[in-house]
Amino acid sequence: RLSVMADELEAMLAADGGEEREQWCLDNWDAVAASVAAAQNVSLGVAAHQLLIADALRHRLPRVAEVFAAGAITYRMVAAVVSRTRLIKDTEALGKVDTEIAAHMAGWGSLSVDKTQTEIDYWVDRYDPAAIRRNEYTARGRFADVRKPDDGSGTADIEARLLATDADALDQRLQAMADAVCANDPRTMDQRRSDALGVIGHGADRLACLCQDPRCPAAD
Repeated sequence: RLSVMADELEAMLAADGGEEREQWCLDNWDAVAASVAAAQNVSLGVAAHQLLIADALRHRLPRVAEVFAAGAITYRMVAAVVSRTRLIKDTEALGKVDTEIAAHMAGWGSLSVDKTQTEIDYWVDRYDPAAIRRNEYTARGRFADVRKPDDGSGTADIEARLLATDADALDQRLQAMADAVCANDPRTMDQRRSDALGVIGHGADRLACLCQDPRCPAAD
């Protein structure tokens, strides 16, 4: 599935006028992510994350991709490798890390998430220690700000930087909650996701449907 995603992205980029589309509001990446989301019936955020992994396996981690294609490792482990190696800038160092991780990762299946990350970081640090520092520096910059503008609108703005795994979990949680209401709910998808985040803030886990139909199972 990931290989097909990478094929579709490459075909989009190679098509006539593909370079021009990089300046469009809906660029090549967004178009392919939308296609993937529709094909798998998942949110755009989930599809974009899968496409990111597919592209990384195709162009940055071909040896890891071979091990994955052979069925020797899980998608979770592949996602961890892509995440922990994404800040390697040197092409030669990336090739060495790809080769070493591919040679060793089949034996990491029983490790915890933290120990798996430690194993990956060992090889990243060996060949590109600056990537580890960049990763740690970025992670230390995590934040979550809530700002209430003085415009009397009754709304607030939220800006945050999360760990990638937490962001994926939050994105999927918001989408699942937004999708749980019925088709007659008057809100847009963006509005439902926003309301879902507010519901989580109140300690609940379901978004009440606003269709005003007392028979709606999601009305409570």
